[in-house]
This record gives sequence, structure tokens and C-alpha cells, in this order.
Amino acid sequence: GLARKEFIPFYQPVVDSRTREVVGFEALLRWQRGRNMVPPGTFIAYAEEQDLILPMTDQLLEQVIADLPSLAPTQWVSVNLVAAHIEQPHLSGQLQRHGWPSPDRLTFELTEREPITDIQAAMGEIATLQEKGYHFKLDDFGTGYGGFAYLQRLGIRQIKIDKMFVDTIGTDDLKRSVLDAIIAFGRKSGMEMIAEGVETQAQVDYLSEHGVYL
Repeated sequence: GLARKEFIPFYQPVVDSRTREVVGFEALLRWQRGRNMVPPGTFIAYAEEQDLILPMTDQLLEQVIADLPSLAPTQWVSVNLVAAHIEQPHLSGQLQRHGWPSPDRLTFELTEREPITDIQAAMGEIATLQEKGYHFKLDDFGTGYGGFAYLQRLGIRQIKIDKMFVDTIGTDDLKRSVLDAIIAFGRKSGMEMIAEGVETQAQVDYLSEHGVYL
């Protein structure tokens, strides 16, 4: 798949509920294998274990950079990273080779699924990229390792609220209190918040009432 450049981005829109306009996209990694589309759940974990996620993300990022000019000038694209991307100067090296492309439109999401083992190296890499104008979001917030510590030590100002919590809206699920706590924390901390997997008008309305519009 890597040799054939079969790893491609699918663009999931991010909508502002106040204007109903698409303000940006999350680039999701997909494997186009011949006529078949291989779902990410079947290969992402294996790719991470085998250290293949870095070259796969490289291919994804190359395509995203090429696609940016075809989007509206105000729209941005977010690319997912794992800890390995920022525990070494891998990402900054790739962006430097491209002449530091579109820092106002190209953003990155750091997943909480795997822990960052070298926090000092990650702090340095993120600081370098932030100086160039790139922004970072914390993905899957509240589901994994060290969320609050990452926000504090890595200087991240944007969080993604996981679909697991969004799905509790309108239910008696105990996790809805966690959703409310995340939103309250985000608002008090001045975080930009994006809710993932919003599928119903009831969810849109609830989030809007609580100040989450993306």
C-alpha cells in the first residue's frame, strides 16, 4: 500500500452550527486498495505497532498539502498525529521541506490513545511548529492518557470532544455529566471546542446551548 501510494485522505467536514457553513475538515486516513476501501480499524493499530504510521501519515500529508488550494480560502484541514510524530523532529522536517506550507490553514490533532513517553521532546517539537504558526488540537479528549497535562505542558488551546460523550446527549448515560464537565472546563479555560460525531438536531441544539458551535 505504501509503495503504491494507496493511503489517501477522506475529508470529514467541520460545520459551524451558527452559520451552517463548513469551516474546515478533518483528514481521515483511508486505504484505497484496488476497488476496495479498507476501513481504518483493520490496519491503523497494526501500522502503529510496526512503525508504519509515520510514512503513511507522510503520504496523507503530501495529498492534503496538494489539495489545500482547491478548498475555499478560509477553510482549514486538520491532520491526525500520534506521539511518534512529535517525539522527534519528523513533522517539522517534512513541513520545512515543503517550505512551511499554509500554517493558517493546516492544523494537527494529537490523539490521546497512546501516551507521549518523551514529553520534553514533544514540547520542543510543538513549540517549534507553533512558532511557525501551526496550531494543535487534542483529539479524543477525556478518553485516554494525560489530557489535562498535555494541555498544560504542550500549550494546546483546542480540544475535540469525543463522539462517545456526544452520544450521551438526550440519554440517561452517566457519561453525560463528563460531557458537561468537559464543556465547562473548555469554556472556563478559553478553549476552542469541536464536538465529534454530531448526528442529530437535538445534539446540535444541546451543544449550541452550552457554547459549543463546531
